[in-house]
Amino acid sequence: MKLYVISLPDAEERRERATIQLAHAGIPFEFFEALRGEQAMAEGHFERCDDDEWLLNTGREVTPAEIGCFASHRSMWQKCVELGEPIMIMEDDFQLLPGFVDAVEQAARNIDECGFIRLQDETRARRERVAKRGQFRLWRYTKAPHSMMCNAITPEVAQRFVEMTRVACEPVDVFIKKFWEHGQPIYGLTPYTVTESRLSRKTCIPDRHKACKDLKVRSTRLLRKCSWEVRRVRASRENAKKETPGPVNA
Repeated sequence: MKLYVISLPDAEERRERATIQLAHAGIPFEFFEALRGEQAMAEGHFERCDDDEWLLNTGREVTPAEIGCFASHRSMWQKCVELGEPIMIMEDDFQLLPGFVDAVEQAARNIDECGFIRLQDETRARRERVAKRGQFRLWRYTKAPHSMMCNAITPEVAQRFVEMTRVACEPVDVFIKKFWEHGQPIYGLTPYTVTESRLSRKTCIPDRHKACKDLKVRSTRLLRKCSWEVRRVRASRENAKKETPGPVNA
């Protein structure tokens, strides 16, 4: 399974740390030159950006950095479709934890049946255990976490995601967490083997702040969040009824 690291071409420190860590792990990879927001829109990576929907989905206005981030991941999904094989996608501000190599191998064995597997840690997600995978546990999220630092994806799922994101109306991790809309269960492997590095913790998307919302927007957003919660619970129950992936432990 090929591994790609999304990184801006001038992110020298991040690229150096990513290269050192993956070289030490003995895992070959390629950098993918991340897109900036203005570039992404100018080059037609999205048909348009729906500012009104973005506000309702996030409670704030869109930033160019978020558009660039989403377009970069979407380009990776398109790459996955072109290759016709699963790939692993990472962002360049990661910190590898013990067991990463084994986790990558385990993800490669299970990705065809799962469709989307996270290796990154999380704090506020909810999950249900699906099966034992060697030294790992495979989980299905009932409340998916944010962040897109490390995940594996199949061409079939990537194609679905590309088709559903022609218009930018939310950050990429918000789109991914809404499994009740795109229909793809989100899985994770524990112990987690990827976390945020100090480079991630000391930086954030600039100019991202809550927007001033009138009563109509606040009311619509509240109703939407209530609808999400109902649909999330319903979809989690339906996913639990489906046949779980087979015991791939070799």
